[in-house]
Amino acid sequence: MAVSSCVKDDVEFEHIWRSYEVPARVSLNSNEAHTSKTTNIWQVALATFAHPLYFDPIEISGYKFLDGGLAASNPSYIALREILSLHSKAPAAFINLGTGLNRPVSSDYIGIGTITNHGASRASLLRSSPHFPRTLTEWHFTNTEWETQQWLEQAARIGLEQAYRLDAEGDLYKIPFDDWCPTGTGQKTIQKITEITNHYLDTDTARDTIDRIANKAVRIRRSRTHTERWEAFAIDLDYTCVLCLRPTLKPHCKYRADLRAHLEKRHADWHMTDEEIEKYLDAGRRYSGEDPLATE
Repeated sequence: MAVSSCVKDDVEFEHIWRSYEVPARVSLNSNEAHTSKTTNIWQVALATFAHPLYFDPIEISGYKFLDGGLAASNPSYIALREILSLHSKAPAAFINLGTGLNRPVSSDYIGIGTITNHGASRASLLRSSPHFPRTLTEWHFTNTEWETQQWLEQAARIGLEQAYRLDAEGDLYKIPFDDWCPTGTGQKTIQKITEITNHYLDTDTARDTIDRIANKAVRIRRSRTHTERWEAFAIDLDYTCVLCLRPTLKPHCKYRADLRAHLEKRHADWHMTDEEIEKYLDAGRRYSGEDPLATE
């Protein structure tokens, strides 16, 4: 998922781009489902980073889209809200990557995280973005640290204990959005970002956080290996029914659940127990490619 700021008929609201299906109750507005299915990836990319100081808004299906930072500099709380809406429970872990600790945004300026470093007042922003002379005067650019705190408080309310944020310290937040020195390669800018990030990653706090994230990720990965969904995702298998005598009638299923449904319906007269069904499922399990456990 990704977030944009959206304008329609002088009304501003957040827009969520999704690469997955969601129930109608989850979508915040009727336009989300339509645009997510019909919009090209390059359009979504532009719609999510069209900062008005540098890019014109992109118009899609009658809606105008700008940088998601106008709606949420740190959309983690939006992602967590989405997870709760879809699954009605907290995730096992949530890792948020920041782009540098910054100072609070002054009320005299508007900006996405570090926009104050440009010295951009509302007036200068409006001059640089003539396409939105009215909506931007009412638009509030958000403060990343405040939103991060909102996300952490939300995580605590729902019992999400494994919530982590990695956010480099130092002068990373001072680097302007359009910094690219020298112009041809940007090597100086890249080197500066790399040095600041590596210095942060070498701190005891960052190392401890990363170790805890890694340990949790390994436990999640191991627990998933015992599920049918993981088998379907990670192993090249298919299933066939060993009870259907005629080869032309033998169903070939990609998922274990599909063959289970076939056994329960097509062979209901066998009155199989759960243990017997599992036995026939195992008997019908085949590698589509080379069996990695086969011996010569």
